[in-house]
Amino acid sequence: MHFGESANKLIQEIKRISLKNYNKDLIQSIEEENKLLKLKLYEIEQYTNENELTQEITFNFLMINNYYKRNLRILRMYKYSIINLIIDEIMHNKESDIPLENKIYKETVKNILLKRYDEFDFLDFSFTDPPLKLYVQVYTKKDCGVIIDGNNIIELKCDRFYFVKKCLVEHLLALGYVEIIE
Repeated sequence: MHFGESANKLIQEIKRISLKNYNKDLIQSIEEENKLLKLKLYEIEQYTNENELTQEITFNFLMINNYYKRNLRILRMYKYSIINLIIDEIMHNKESDIPLENKIYKETVKNILLKRYDEFDFLDFSFTDPPLKLYVQVYTKKDCGVIIDGNNIIELKCDRFYFVKKCLVEHLLALGYVEIIE
């Protein structure tokens, strides 16, 4: 097996990740590969302490170090993806049949979230996604007058495009004076 082959397979798994299948074998093979890479890095370091540093040794060190760091990033990305799926399940009160490794993760993450939420019981954490369309681009069909937003004054004239906060033009949308442009 070549260096990085298991990591490439794990990247493909991340694209179709679900909580039901925890790819323990790939993760173990990447961790074993990282132990080997770390050992190689240590050997090169010991060799350079005793001998002269050559261009070939430097190149080998850089390549091995890049593989090692890449594997670490891929493992973190996989675990981060699983944690995101777990948080999504917790926030939407979903229960599913998942492997033991993910159950342990789920319980840990759930305890952390509940502990954090208890500190801020006056906030509503049910909406995890950011609000979409705070600002909209509108086309004015008629002269609509002036809109005041804090220190900004916007005069909405007929047959023009404006990029404004949606809440400022909702009443004009209801009247049909403006139209949202996608």
